[in-house]
Amino acid sequence: GTFRGALATLGEWTESAVNGALQATLKQHGMKMPALAIPARLVVYGVTQTPSLAAALAVSGREVVLARLSAVN
Repeated sequence: GTFRGALATLGEWTESAVNGALQATLKQHGMKMPALAIPARLVVYGVTQTPSLAAALAVSGREVVLARLSAVN
């Protein structure tokens, strides 16, 4: 499973739900936060640093985030 896939299946698009998908992806792949967060920030925002990734993704909106993540898959 990919992070984008986990996000795509969320029933609600909230910071808590996005964070759950983030944590599940990290655990599934045995990754630490920077290994996923930095590339995700680069793809979605074009920068390596943002406030909380889950908070930033939640306010950006499902369609925008999924479309940008799809561009690299």
